[in-house]
Parts: sequence; structure tokens; C-alpha cells
Amino acid sequence: MTPLTGVFSRTPGKDKQAYFSALEQILQGFPAQTLRAAAKKLLAEATSSTWPLPAHAKAACQSAAGQVAQEQEAAKQAAQAPRYDLPDRVALRILVDQAPAMAVNAQADDWHVALLDFVKQRRQVPDLAQAEAVYLQHLEGEWRRAAMVAATLKLFERVGGTAEDLPPQHPVAVMAQAIATRRERIRTQLAQLLAEQEEMM
Repeated sequence: MTPLTGVFSRTPGKDKQAYFSALEQILQGFPAQTLRAAAKKLLAEATSSTWPLPAHAKAACQSAAGQVAQEQEAAKQAAQAPRYDLPDRVALRILVDQAPAMAVNAQADDWHVALLDFVKQRRQVPDLAQAEAVYLQHLEGEWRRAAMVAATLKLFERVGGTAEDLPPQHPVAVMAQAIATRRERIRTQLAQLLAEQEEMM
């Protein structure tokens, strides 16, 4: 009602209270978002300062309800659409620009890849609580991989070894090598960006 008072001032009948009571009764089933959209529609189509007839207001709400439903469906589909991760170089730049101390600590404690992946996926630097969760997830991942390597080594009767003791083409060895290679690549890139930032300061 409030947005409409800027344009409409006269009611169709003489009894204002009866008019607004009828309008409220007819429109009471519509949600607030639909009522706001209908108000915009009525304002855009207004040709006089007389309030619309209740039937006209109801028709505007019914029309707006369809529009709101379409917008909600479009928003839902957009939210469900795959969201591609940021490239490493972009996420690294965000991390170094916004949280250099966190980046240094993560690199020192060897969880820099997990931190980078958070920034890539969320497009933001974690707060302290989120960073703690990322670190714990990193530790859990490390423990799972170590258990997988140990179990595989046991099959090859090489208990106490490392992934390097597995046949090079074994899937567990390939996985371990890929993780180690990416970790070192990210470490090098992160160190370079941190050094560049330090030079600029």
C-alpha cells in the first residue's frame, strides 16, 4: 500500500474504510513479494490518481505472481548451475592480497593447497573459523591418503615404506605423485607472489 500512496489519493467509492477493507480482504492471500511487484505494475500503468478497483488490483497481483514465479525459477536454476572454480593464479592473487599472513602460515604448515582450493571454490578468503575447518579437513585428507598408501604397501609386503616404494604406475602411486607435484607447484607460485608483495611494501 505505501508505495501507491505517492500516486493514488482518491478511492473509487465514498467510503475509504470500506474500500481498503475490501482491498485487504481480496489481496490477503498474496505473499509480500507478489504484492510489491503488483504495486510496481499498478504504478507503471496508473492513468489517474484514483485507487484501482479491487478486481483490478487482484488481476495485477495474479499477473505479478506469474512474473515472481518465473524470476524465482530463474534464480533457482542459476544457483544450481555449475560454478566453475577460479584459476589457481587468480585465487592465489586474492589470497596474497587479502590474507598474506594466513598464506604464509598455511605454507609453513603445508596446508596451502587446501587453503587455495577454498578460495578457488568460494571466491573469498576464509575467516578464522573457516580457516580452522579447512586445516582440519586438510589433516583428515592427509590421514586418509597415508592409510591408503600404508594399506597398498602392505599388499606389496613393503610395510613402513612410502608411496615412492610402490610401482610407479600403480594408481595410489600416481595419485600421491600428482598431489605432491601440485603441492610443490602451488608452494613455488605462492612464495613468488609473497616475495613480490614484500618488495612492493
